[in-house]
Amino acid sequence: MAAMVLIPSQHEFEQANPEISVEISTGESVDSQSYIIPIRFGDASVVEDSDVIRFESFNVFGAYGMTPPSWTNEPITLFTTEWKNKALPAPPLTDWLEKNGLRGANIQLKTFDQELFGIQQAMAGNGLVFCSTTLVERLLKANVLQHFDTQSVTSDLCYYVPGRDSFETRSAAKFLNWIEDILNQ
Repeated sequence: MAAMVLIPSQHEFEQANPEISVEISTGESVDSQSYIIPIRFGDASVVEDSDVIRFESFNVFGAYGMTPPSWTNEPITLFTTEWKNKALPAPPLTDWLEKNGLRGANIQLKTFDQELFGIQQAMAGNGLVFCSTTLVERLLKANVLQHFDTQSVTSDLCYYVPGRDSFETRSAAKFLNWIEDILNQ
């Protein structure tokens, strides 16, 4: 999310809020200092409802301008993610195939440990990517990726801020409102 959503949007936040300094860093550790607002990706079933800023859905995307896939003819390369963190629910590919009537489609599945790599492969025209709708929204608007005639599926994953209600400063509230706005556009 840092590379695909926060960093491309950071300039807009800083222009609207010049009095607030923002530094975006990534990693698995959660520092508990008052000026750090950790945004996490996790299993919605174990996250406090009040901490959730967006529930995640998934769909298939391809390079802008590519011909829509013919799911019944030639093999289709589909990139997806197998998380490093095995405690996370898997991307809901089986549910997506079922919902879109594509069980048995000729799909050659390739996995990465981060969604960003599959998205990059799709942008390069090397196949399609099954990924988070949150991460590709800017790329869809910029006509870098396109959505096909398929339906998104919800997942058991969400973006959340642990202890979200504990961030009470005016700057933290502005930042959290901004995050929520860009994630739920």
